Amino acid sequence: MGTEEFMAPRGIRLAVLGLEHDEVRKGRVAELLFASEFLRRGYKVYTPLVDDDGVDLLVERDGKYMKVQVRTARHEGGSLIVDTRRGRLTNGTRRSTVTDGKADLIAVYDSESKRGYVIPVAEVNDKKKIRLRLEEPRRNKSRIRWAEHYRFF
Repeated sequence: MGTEEFMAPRGIRLAVLGLEHDEVRKGRVAELLFASEFLRRGYKVYTPLVDDDGVDLLVERDGKYMKVQVRTARHEGGSLIVDTRRGRLTNGTRRSTVTDGKADLIAVYDSESKRGYVIPVAEVNDKKKIRLRLEEPRRNKSRIRWAEHYRFF
């Protein structure tokens, strides 16, 4: 056996280097990065065999299970924007959000910085998008959700 067999698959290596080719690959890489970090922190990690309608990872530690939905973020005006809607109807509209009770945590991956953030669903309410602030806003705002507060890796 050569050392090549012990390396991560080519697609994952490309994504970690910032060479993602499509959104599906970016999502899969994000799921693997979060699974790896949960494992490193002592959690047991379970993944569905098929796309399980809103749960990408099931993590457990000390008998406590949490369902995790992994999302990717985009940059906009000094913030990370996370779309919480998922699934598409036949007419192209999205149907439900990750806050519909199926997940306990939203894991957010920023492919530009290679950072991950974890947000309890209970803190998100029923929003269609989440804004995690990276920079000071131009105007003074009282209710800012700072990205660093949720940083996971």
